[in-house]
Parts: sequence; C-alpha cells; structure tokens
Amino acid sequence: MPRSSEQLLRDVVEISEHVRETMNDVTLDDYSSSWALRMAVERALEIVGEALRQLRDDDPDVAVQSDGLQSFVSLRNVIAHRYAVLEDQILWTTATDALPRLARKVTELLGNDFS
Repeated sequence: MPRSSEQLLRDVVEISEHVRETMNDVTLDDYSSSWALRMAVERALEIVGEALRQLRDDDPDVAVQSDGLQSFVSLRNVIAHRYAVLEDQILWTTATDALPRLARKVTELLGNDFS
C-alpha cells in the first residue's frame, strides 16, 4: 500500500532528526574515517530521496513546496546507481546543512497542510 503524502513527509522529518543526532559534533574527518557512519548517512539520504521521489510522483502540488526536493532525489539516484563517485565532503555537507534545512521546510509543510 502506498504511503500518504503526510507519511512520506513525516519519514523525511524523522530520518532527518536521526541524522542530526548522529552527526552532532561529527567533523568531516570523523565522517570520512568511519565506514559505519558513512553507510548510515548514505542509507538515510537514500531513503529521504526515495520518499521525496514518491511524493513528487504521487502529490506534485505538495512536492513543489519542498525546497531542494530534486537535489535529494538526484542524490538518491547517485547513491543507488553511481556509488563509486560519492564524495565524503558532499555527503557530510548534505547531512549537516542541507538535510536540516529540508527538515525545517517539511515540518512547516506538515503544520500547514496536515494539521
């Protein structure tokens, strides 16, 4: 059964919170030197990208309000299909900067559209 737009958005927020907690005080060097951390962040970003892809396909009116949606969908495709070209700097910055910004916007959407 497909997930609703609200469920997909809540997935994004929940995963973003887990990444924020995991990446708290993690430097780029820390990230680069930890295989387990890199794998966890990559998987989290892959799930976020897939949730946003489904949202884009199933509810474009809501999706268009999600700043950065296409960037996360594109990143998900790179993680899934071109993993050998991933760069730690890009993933670390995405996890520590872009993902929290996306989560704030999605939280705002949830408050406006689904309360």
